[in-house]
Amino acid sequence: MAGEELRPIRTSNYERLGTCTFEGCAYIMRSKHLQLCSGHISQHLAGVELSPLKQRIPCEARDEHGNKWCYGCDTWKPESAFSKGSGKRDGLQPRCKACAKALYNHIAADVRAANRKIKYGLSPEAFHALLESQDGRCAICGTDNPGNRFWAVDHGHSCCPGEYSCGDCVRGILCSYCNPGLGWFKDDPENLRRAIAYLEGFRLKKAA
Repeated sequence: MAGEELRPIRTSNYERLGTCTFEGCAYIMRSKHLQLCSGHISQHLAGVELSPLKQRIPCEARDEHGNKWCYGCDTWKPESAFSKGSGKRDGLQPRCKACAKALYNHIAADVRAANRKIKYGLSPEAFHALLESQDGRCAICGTDNPGNRFWAVDHGHSCCPGEYSCGDCVRGILCSYCNPGLGWFKDDPENLRRAIAYLEGFRLKKAA
């Protein structure tokens, strides 16, 4: 309507990060940690030296065998290697399933690292150093499998109730089973000792 004040165009979280730091690249940064766009992140994950991105081949283009170009690994692949993409001109995602998964996992790890810094004051280096000090295993059960997609940071709730820690009360890295287990026992050693006595008593009773 005439005279109505226009709303400012909203800026996405990625646009706020700025552009890729690779020289000459004008694409939007997709990783705050790596400070790279999605194309250069794909190169980094592939373990190759970063280089200028090739001119994009139109998504609907196909080679003589009917294969589609993957923007992640720069390879012609059969259409079956791509997931469906609603809103895409050819109905398929621009990256093959393997490249899309690798990119998603990296961005998700980047987000988890940022959350650990906010919630526990742990930098990526501090987190990995703590996990290495536990030989890459859960500090309680000793498994090297997080039991989920990622490890959990445990902190003393008597110091910092809730999800956030001051950083000084971080106790260790636990698997996704032991971490909630401590919560169910209310972080109380007496409750844990009674649970042990209960289990041991039943085992002795069965053995008798």
